Amino acid sequence: MSPHPPFARPHSGASIGARLTILIVIMVIGAAGIAGFGLRELRLTLLHDRQDKTRNLVEVAHGVVERFGAIAERGGMSREAAQTAALETLRGLRYDGKEYFWINDMAPRMVMHPLRPDLEGQDLSTTRDPAGTPLFVEFVRTVEAGGAGFVDYLWPQPGGTDPVPKLSYVKGYQPWGWVVGSGIYIDDVDAIFIRQATITAGIAAVIFTLAVVLASRIVRGIVRPVRALRRAMGDLSDGHLDVVVPGTEAGDELGDMARALDALKQVAVTAVRSGSGLDQVGSPIMMIDGDGVVFHANQAITAMFASVSAEISRSVPGFEPGRLIGTPIDRFPVAAGGEHRGGPLSRILLGGAEVRLDLGGRTFLLVPHPVAGRHGQPLGTVVEWNDRTDELRIEGEISGMVAAAVRGDLSARIPLAGKAGFFLTTSEGINRLAETVSGVSEDLADALGCLAAGDLTRRIGTDYDGVFQRLGNDFNATADTLADVVGRISAGSRDLAERTEQQVSSLRRTTATMEGLTGTVRANVRTSVRVEEAAVAAHGSADKGAGVAEDAVDAMRRIEESSSHIGDIVSMIDEIAFQTNLLALNAAVEAARAGDAGRGFAVVATEVRTLAQRSAAAPKDIKRLIHTSGEEVHDGVVLVRAAGSALTDITASVGKVADLIGVIARATSKQAEGLDEVGVAIASMDAMAQQNAALVEESSTAAESLESQARELTSLISFFTLTAEAA
Repeated sequence: MSPHPPFARPHSGASIGARLTILIVIMVIGAAGIAGFGLRELRLTLLHDRQDKTRNLVEVAHGVVERFGAIAERGGMSREAAQTAALETLRGLRYDGKEYFWINDMAPRMVMHPLRPDLEGQDLSTTRDPAGTPLFVEFVRTVEAGGAGFVDYLWPQPGGTDPVPKLSYVKGYQPWGWVVGSGIYIDDVDAIFIRQATITAGIAAVIFTLAVVLASRIVRGIVRPVRALRRAMGDLSDGHLDVVVPGTEAGDELGDMARALDALKQVAVTAVRSGSGLDQVGSPIMMIDGDGVVFHANQAITAMFASVSAEISRSVPGFEPGRLIGTPIDRFPVAAGGEHRGGPLSRILLGGAEVRLDLGGRTFLLVPHPVAGRHGQPLGTVVEWNDRTDELRIEGEISGMVAAAVRGDLSARIPLAGKAGFFLTTSEGINRLAETVSGVSEDLADALGCLAAGDLTRRIGTDYDGVFQRLGNDFNATADTLADVVGRISAGSRDLAERTEQQVSSLRRTTATMEGLTGTVRANVRTSVRVEEAAVAAHGSADKGAGVAEDAVDAMRRIEESSSHIGDIVSMIDEIAFQTNLLALNAAVEAARAGDAGRGFAVVATEVRTLAQRSAAAPKDIKRLIHTSGEEVHDGVVLVRAAGSALTDITASVGKVADLIGVIARATSKQAEGLDEVGVAIASMDAMAQQNAALVEESSTAAESLESQARELTSLISFFTLTAEAA
């Protein structure tokens, strides 16, 4: 929890207005500092400009002295005349109205001073300014050290008596031992600086004043809307969803903030409505965040947990239904041997899987529903708790009743005590179904018992609905059909007895005829034995012929293989001839190249000789194979002759078989005469047998139909156990 209430500013913090004011003050101070730094740089710039100007002017004066010195060196005038001309020229020079040049020597003595001619010719080594600086000695030292340079000292302005700070630039002319110098008064630079600083300060004061006024207006323009937005956010945090967000019409960033806050208000209204809706939903629902901590629980789940808190406390020690918010959902244990193997409940639910919990003898089914924001970011998970304890108990009762019914026990019923609503309606319907099935089964059992005892007059007279009525009708129709079939079977049996007597008389005549036929058949048997012996002999001859034929075929196959080898050898000869031609061509090319290329010709010739040897060997192989083929052909001729001899023997055997067949034919003619009489008797028997067969077929069909229907009825009721009285 935050240490401060919502939207309350900590004591150590500053408001936005104070921070902006501090920022403006810092900016003013910074601007003043920048202005001061600028003025300082301005003074330094003015001083440097004057220094540069003085140095340049002294350089000009030094150039005048050098000019006259050069004239004297060339002999254009004497040294004294040149010095006098140079002094007079510099004595009359002025700049900036009052500034002048002077010359002293290295003694130092004053050579020329336009404003203090009384100093000319005097020794100035002891002359000091009010600060004690031997200025002319410093001039000489500066020239001796670097040939030129600046020297600070105090000197009265022209027309004045009070010494003021002055900065002079001196440069020595070594041929004459002179030091040419001029200086600027610092108070002149300060006067210019003060004038510029006054102007700058005035402009800066005006700008600062305008900036402060403008900044104050900007601060008020920021602070007031921010405070209004803060009040609106405070009202929203207090639950006042009808607050009007100010400043939404503004076109600046504060307007964007106001519009964003207004959109946030709409989201909050939607969230409150959703939360209120969840509170009013009849299903027990809670919401958990990404860490599995409960941050919302509706009234239904609170009421459900309150009603079963005693049972849940056995599995969750210290469980309090009224303190669900902030409780990690992992406090509810998951069975270690279950589908999820005892994993943390939060991880299972956040993964979108349903979970079954057994808490203190009650069974709950947890169904997760992930909730995402407008842009798909996860906002939490809605967990629906379904108490399935009563449902599973009733499910077990129904399963037990169904299992008993499967075993044929239809006496079981579902207890109705303690049930209400859907479960009561379902239990009553199942009980009525069991009673109906039991009644139908008892009626069928009674009817089938009578049928088994041979009573075909029993019928099912109870009126049922649907398939049960159809089952009763089918049983009654089966009994009717069975009675009709039994009657028809009785009449057919009497007719069959009469026809059987006639058939016995015909069979007596057939017996006498068959005795004569038996003697003829015996003669045929003896003849058949001799035919079999001749056939065995013919078969042996045929076997010899088959063996000879197989040998002939094998010989011809070997001839074919030899021919195949001959073809391969011929192909090889062709290839050798082709390669020989190529090598011959290469040899010709090598020979044409001349020079040392003769070695290549020798190699090619060797290859040609090798191929020629192979070409010579191939005809020998061909000759040998041809000889072998001739021998194989000769063997084939011999075998064919043997086959002809075997075929001659077969022909003789076949002649004997023909004689025997003649004997069989004569015996068969006698059999034909006896068979004529048998045919007449058999024709009479066949007619009566056909009539008997028709009757038997009808009897068989009726019996099969009756058997099929009986089996069907028996299978329908065989798994039911009826009461002792009905049985």
